[in-house]
Amino acid sequence: MQLKMFKDIDITNPEPPYFQVNDSQRIRFLWTVLEETPGTLKRIFKSLKLEKRSRVDCTFLSGYESDRFKQKEILHLGRRFSITNWRENRFWSDDLDCTCVYTTITDLTTESLYRYIVALMRGHQRSLHICFYNEAYLLYASSDVLDIVSSETNISNFKEAFRKDYDKYHEEENNNV
Repeated sequence: MQLKMFKDIDITNPEPPYFQVNDSQRIRFLWTVLEETPGTLKRIFKSLKLEKRSRVDCTFLSGYESDRFKQKEILHLGRRFSITNWRENRFWSDDLDCTCVYTTITDLTTESLYRYIVALMRGHQRSLHICFYNEAYLLYASSDVLDIVSSETNISNFKEAFRKDYDKYHEEENNNV
């Protein structure tokens, strides 16, 4: 399932979006670094130019279905977001031998997104396979990283502004091969 703004990214791919694009279109921040440098997360959000009135969408894996069972993920997203507009898409997974249910929620506020990311970073929110995106940026947050995918220009600006803070492990790995 391709996201409407990011045609190179397939959300049904088990590989995170970070590994679906090249180095020039991605940047990664480790939670440990963000925790050690207070204010960096706020600077990242300001650099994303997400105004308080801006809206973002999100897509995530919300459940599994087969002939024998249906399992919904316990998400608790309603604690962080006002959810009014969602749709579900179902895709068969040969690896899991079941149908995976992906839910897309539209028009989330950036203020709620920031609170969600802070809660995730502090361990107060369960980690999900979830992408937040608008027309310019895609954010993927897991239990230990915050990934941002965007155009080469946007990512170049991020890498310059946050050169001391972002994780360069996979860039160095690719450059040494």
